[in-house]
Amino acid sequence: MTTTIKSFELTDQSINGTSGQGKMDGVTYEQLVRTFGEPNYGPSGDGKIQVEWVVKFINEFDEEVLATIYDWKHYGTRPEDVTYWSVGGYKQEAFWLVKDALGIL
Repeated sequence: MTTTIKSFELTDQSINGTSGQGKMDGVTYEQLVRTFGEPNYGPSGDGKIQVEWVVKFINEFDEEVLATIYDWKHYGTRPEDVTYWSVGGYKQEAFWLVKDALGIL
């Protein structure tokens, strides 16, 4: 699936009900910061996530697509050293939009 990105931005929209949509291997923390800015959430209450980005995309159909990018269960590894990231959202398109923004489609 390919989708064109019209725009994207970090957002504090609710992510309740999102679920895993894919994994990215070989992506650095630095790449994520360069593309999306600093993570907008710190450690989760249960300690399973250290950093998380919540990104609102607008696709070519002017639809909002919410995506989350996070380091799921990387216990003992600094976020700056993580290279395997989880992508969440309400639909698979979130995963493709994150990869497209990073230039790794």
